[in-house]
Amino acid sequence: MELTKSITSAIMQKGLKKDEVKTVSYYSYYSNELDQKTSKMKKYFLTLHCMSVNLSNFDKIGEITEASVSGGASVNHIHFYLSLQKQRELKNKLFEAATKDAREKANAIAAGLNLKVKKVINASEDFSQEQCYPTNPIGAMQNMASSVSKQEGSVNYMPQNTSMSVHVKVVFGVK
Repeated sequence: MELTKSITSAIMQKGLKKDEVKTVSYYSYYSNELDQKTSKMKKYFLTLHCMSVNLSNFDKIGEITEASVSGGASVNHIHFYLSLQKQRELKNKLFEAATKDAREKANAIAAGLNLKVKKVINASEDFSQEQCYPTNPIGAMQNMASSVSKQEGSVNYMPQNTSMSVHVKVVFGVK
């Protein structure tokens, strides 16, 4: 518990709000290992407290990560996601463009067959998004650990491009 308090305190001092830090999981389990010196089994409990920090300001990622490590945390992953609002906005634009394109293609095909598109019979959609990660997360974390130990200052993490794609299938009635 003291380590959790130390980590939380370190990152809160960087200006995070309480709702930006969440417990993802908390495991406590029994373990044992052989003591090489005494040849006796050492029995203990191991506890893992996994936390998540959500930021909207990319400029603070290195600073928060550094504070976490200085507070005693091990950093497992750094993920970059679009906000839900931005995802919705982009998805809607992509679906609008895809359905417009489907209509234009249907009209062109129908015209070539001397027919006219009359109505939509059926439509379905699919969406996928490739998340973006640092170029080299392991290298970035090693650099971060090195800079924290040397007190060199913040490590900069910048996400790469993310890609989103939509697929629409529209069945048109023709006449």
